[in-house]
Amino acid sequence: FCIQALEELAIHFEHRQRDLAAALAATESALEHLRNAALPKTVFIQFAYRRERLKRKTARVQLLSAGAL
Repeated sequence: FCIQALEELAIHFEHRQRDLAAALAATESALEHLRNAALPKTVFIQFAYRRERLKRKTARVQLLSAGAL
């Protein structure tokens, strides 16, 4: 696995494809790999922050789309 590749995928899905679910899935996958990796804790923290931000963004989009109905 390559953490950088998963990060790039998350960025691609979020910003270019506008697919927050796929971005969140890539982020979750990276976090699973990082739990057992011998990498600095800051890398895990960055992905955890990305996950929480994506969750907030997803909730906001869902609220906006529910209000449009």
